[in-house]
Amino acid sequence: MKKRIIFLIPAVILMFFVSCNSTDNPYYPLKENLEWNYLVSRNYFGEEVSWKMTVTNMPKRELNGKTVTPQKFTVNEKISFTFYAEDQSGIYSIAEQTTNSPEPVITKPDYLLHFPIEIGSTYEEKGKTQALTTNIPIKVLFKVESNKETVTVPAGTFENCLKIRGVGDSIQNHGILGKAKIHAEYLFWYAPGIGLIKAVITEKSNHLMSGGGSLTTQLESFKK
Repeated sequence: MKKRIIFLIPAVILMFFVSCNSTDNPYYPLKENLEWNYLVSRNYFGEEVSWKMTVTNMPKRELNGKTVTPQKFTVNEKISFTFYAEDQSGIYSIAEQTTNSPEPVITKPDYLLHFPIEIGSTYEEKGKTQALTTNIPIKVLFKVESNKETVTVPAGTFENCLKIRGVGDSIQNHGILGKAKIHAEYLFWYAPGIGLIKAVITEKSNHLMSGGGSLTTQLESFKK
């Protein structure tokens, strides 16, 4: 469930069904040289910090027996890569690479989108929290809610956006200080022909040691 917020089309849209295939997925384009520039804002204990993030699709390559698209993430001049593959089940990451890694590190498949995309469909993902004092494991139930959302971000106003909502709960053990109940909500909007245009992560707890906050990512520009 690692929706890349760190970190982010024209489609054939039926009344209650969006069909994606392995050669031309509409909501997470993997074409070479596409570039997204995002504004990321984190609100933590009432204080907000913002930074820029650029995501760039690099040329396809072979990795671990699969054809993958490396996506380059640039944040404050720090660069990392996530390697995405696509099959009939969806789009998923299979490896990561940082400046400390001479080669990509293979990871467990982590799906960003599940195919086919059906309005009302649900799926479960395991991941870690993003806006608490520490990243703790959490299980999240996602639901595809709509493909008719109108969303305004710094890059403009986009219509017929896909909206996916996730809700999850977890427990964090603080030893003699007790346990914290964690509740999290994840919202993602994908625009046809563009990809991820907005994401909002909200994580709350009933314990000071766990904290709580939000992480918002908004598209500022897109280059083909």
